[in-house]
Order: sequence, then structure tokens, then C-alpha cells
Amino acid sequence: MTLDNEQLEKLYDLAYHCLSPEECALIMELPEDELKEAINNNYTDASKIYRKGKAQAKLDVMQKEMHFARLGSPAAVKTFIKMSNG
Repeated sequence: MTLDNEQLEKLYDLAYHCLSPEECALIMELPEDELKEAINNNYTDASKIYRKGKAQAKLDVMQKEMHFARLGSPAAVKTFIKMSNG
């Protein structure tokens, strides 16, 4: 499956918001099996974009948690440690 630039941007946005490949396919009105196959193939643009969106979301959350941990939030310290180890 080849996605155009607009579809890749949408996929990134959906992955950033932690949607599953199945949910992405539903929202983007694409065949679920084809999109899942493209995402599971590490050599496709769809896979790279999907993984990048998920990683960026994780990074953003970790940066926020680190900020609050530095301000002394015990809950943020706990969450940051848990996220850092997994």
C-alpha cells in the first residue's frame, strides 16, 4: 500500500494520538489489512511515519513528566521512572 503525503500526515497525527492501526484504517477509510501490513513492514513509509508519531507522543509525555518531576511532583517522578523503564 502506498500512501500519499496527505495520508501520511494523517497517519502520523493518528499515531501521535496513540490510535491502533485498526483505528487509523477506520478513520482514514482504508482497508484495515492493507494498512496493518504496511505498518508492520519496517521498510515502508507508513511504518516509519506510524512509529515516528508514536515515539514523538511518548517523548512529549516524558518531557512533560520530567518538567513536573523537577518541580517536585511525586506522581510525576513515579510516572517518569515507570515510563523510562518500559
